[in-house]
Amino acid sequence: MRMCVGMLLLADLAVRLPDLGWFLSETGVLSGQASRAYADHWRLSLYWLNTSSVWAAILFGVAALAAMMLAMGMRTRVASVLSFVLLVSLHNRNPLLLQGGDNLLLLLTFWGMFLPWGARWSVDAAMSSESAPPNRYTGIGAAAILLQVLSVYFFSAFLKNAPEWTTDGTAIYYALHNDQYVDLLGPLWRDWHSVTIPLTHYVWWLELLGPIVALSPVFNVWARFIAAFCFITLELGFLSSLNVGHFPFISLTSLLI
Repeated sequence: MRMCVGMLLLADLAVRLPDLGWFLSETGVLSGQASRAYADHWRLSLYWLNTSSVWAAILFGVAALAAMMLAMGMRTRVASVLSFVLLVSLHNRNPLLLQGGDNLLLLLTFWGMFLPWGARWSVDAAMSSESAPPNRYTGIGAAAILLQVLSVYFFSAFLKNAPEWTTDGTAIYYALHNDQYVDLLGPLWRDWHSVTIPLTHYVWWLELLGPIVALSPVFNVWARFIAAFCFITLELGFLSSLNVGHFPFISLTSLLI
């Protein structure tokens, strides 16, 4: 999971880099002053210290270095904190560019600061002279990130309270007919009502009951495996038919927990 988060941070920076001047500098579409005025008073951003493209590029470079360190597990705790602070700063600089996937990635980096996710497959672990910690880990950070990941699906079901989800079963049909987002295999099966209607109901019930199954105290290993497997196939379905940016990749990474 740590390696995937680090690579996602690098991918996110790579996607934003070509438009750095347009969206993160004083000469772009949202000046530093406008950005600060738009944000809540308690929000902070390192990008507000200087509004030039050069400063933004420097912060991008530091963020990329921290992401690579995180992926390799080199000074993992420091890399985690740096990645979180720089990602918060990036989001606060231009919040108009964000989507749900960005928020989830930020939360993964936040809870990662409290996890021992450098204990395996890392430079830190290879260089450590101490005996390896046990595989089982319990702690507030572990409980928090598990509930965080499951909450994304559980509360999403409550937001899907329109008839298209709960009774008609036409939500997926309409989603696949939004030409701004439909992609790859989507146009091939979006008119198959015998598929879209039952899948719509399946998605709603999975998001509602899947997190409960994952936390089942009975047959916990198998219950968690089944829930994770169903959520992973759900995200792969999104990838195959919808273009919603890097959200599915972030969700797949979160499910590794």
